[in-house]
Amino acid sequence: MSDAIIPIAFFLILAGAIVAVAKFQTQRSRERDIEYAQAMEGYRKALDSVTAQQEAIRTQLTELNVRVQSMESMLRAVE
Repeated sequence: MSDAIIPIAFFLILAGAIVAVAKFQTQRSRERDIEYAQAMEGYRKALDSVTAQQEAIRTQLTELNVRVQSMESMLRAVE
């Protein structure tokens, strides 16, 4: 009976070490995933902002195009 205690204790300690390492790796992976999700949220907000600015610029360009066309037609009428 006493001969079995040492191998059993060794395997229990080994199993505990494996479980501890797996737990810490999982925790580190979760922290990395959270940081990644936060970064992606920041990128999404920046993309939304840029998209809104691009739409505003596109609207201004359309208005300017209409003005240039009207000026061009006025200049052609003078000739």
